[in-house]
Amino acid sequence: MTTKTIIKTKLSLLTGLIIMTGATVAQAAEYSPLVFGSTYVSAGASSEFGGDIVANTYLVVGASTTVTGNIQTGTAITIGAASLVGKRLVGGGHIDNGQYNIESGTATTVGANSIVDGNAAYGTAFTLGAGGTTDSSTPGATSSMVYNSGKVNDAQDYFNSLTA
Repeated sequence: MTTKTIIKTKLSLLTGLIIMTGATVAQAAEYSPLVFGSTYVSAGASSEFGGDIVANTYLVVGASTTVTGNIQTGTAITIGAASLVGKRLVGGGHIDNGQYNIESGTATTVGANSIVDGNAAYGTAFTLGAGGTTDSSTPGATSSMVYNSGKVNDAQDYFNSLTA
């Protein structure tokens, strides 16, 4: 039996670390457009993210994961086999959601048969699995992190102070 969790909040997800394992995790774009991880973000196979992901250290997602947004990390990105960034699988085909980029401070690994409908920027190393595609890959093209842990923690404190 597969359990599906849908995160429905108008606020961004803010946390020190995000771990989603075992079951399919769906994050609808109209509800949570951004996932922050002041440490790292990790998700199991068949996860769905409906917006950008930013992690100060690294991101690891399992096979058949869908990300409809940009990915930015301070160190590494590992995307499992048959995953989609910027596209999603509907019926028997892919629907283009626009170009979304992935950017890591050090290494990026895109699994076999994965599609990144955008550019892959990395600091030191890039590995593209068999049958995987990106629009392009650019070494040493990473910029400084847009969000640092202090900004994530400040935003989290602010959202925690809000009343229902």
